Amino acid sequence: MDNRSSSSMAWIFFLRIICGVALPHLIVFPANADDCSSIATKCPDPNTLTRKQDPNHWYSPPANNAIDKAQEQCNSCEDPGNQTTGPCAVYSFLKSDKCKNKNTCADQQGEFNIYRKSNLQYALEHDLRYKNIPRFKSDTCHVVVFSLSPTIGIEDKNNRTNYPYWNHAYVASQKLINPAVKPQSLGLAINPATKRSQHQLHIHIGTLKSGYRSKINTLKQDPNIDQSIEINNITYKARYVVNSSAKGPFTGEDPFSVAEKIIGGESIMAEHGILAALSSTANGIFVLTAENKFLEGELDYGNGAKACSLAAPPKNYLK
Repeated sequence: MDNRSSSSMAWIFFLRIICGVALPHLIVFPANADDCSSIATKCPDPNTLTRKQDPNHWYSPPANNAIDKAQEQCNSCEDPGNQTTGPCAVYSFLKSDKCKNKNTCADQQGEFNIYRKSNLQYALEHDLRYKNIPRFKSDTCHVVVFSLSPTIGIEDKNNRTNYPYWNHAYVASQKLINPAVKPQSLGLAINPATKRSQHQLHIHIGTLKSGYRSKINTLKQDPNIDQSIEINNITYKARYVVNSSAKGPFTGEDPFSVAEKIIGGESIMAEHGILAALSSTANGIFVLTAENKFLEGELDYGNGAKACSLAAPPKNYLK
């Protein structure tokens, strides 16, 4: 059940801190980004852009977000008011002539492999900023899954599970990145609306920072209980999710649905991020949620080691 009434969400009486400006894609947050406050509001139903039903969709107002200042927060990057803004830079690039109808494309910030098959519908980006921007020099293997269909992010309840994005990210980490990420080191993360830079659904692929694996291994592999754990001064709520049959990790209940249940309702999804990792037995995964935290920053992306590369997909992947 949502724990905020629609009347209390209908008006925003104040925003304690306005932070950041709209910048190009995948920008790192300033050190004080955690100071931004967070007040969610309910979106119109039906959606004003698509005219489709959009129930129980809540958003974080632009002034409340560190970087995603897209003015039409309830609408995707297809909205004319959002298309030319920084938070829609990746989506617009993937729709541009440089990428349209192509399987690969690149700009100064990243290279993309694009999977247009009807059951895939995502682009895999290798962030190349480590080559020419000093603060990214250790991020030699920062890889990101971007939805190709217009989907906003963690709070886009009625579109975020149209495709199995978490499974796409896991498969990419094992088969579409060279070298593959070691399963027990793997971490996948999505930022809350308050912390993300792009207004298009994307999941970061990296490795767990020091301290995470040992702490995650202390959690009980019991899908019937919610647990709490503190890692690197972040308090997470966690739930174990069993794999679906023998299909492997990230084939059970979708992490978005799990997170919504853990935190207690859609009205605060925009304020929460998700970090997901395999259990020690690899029979399931742990979904961790935290409020108003830059969870992308809780992963490592190569630590300055030799850069990874995007690998050609197995032949059966595109069949």
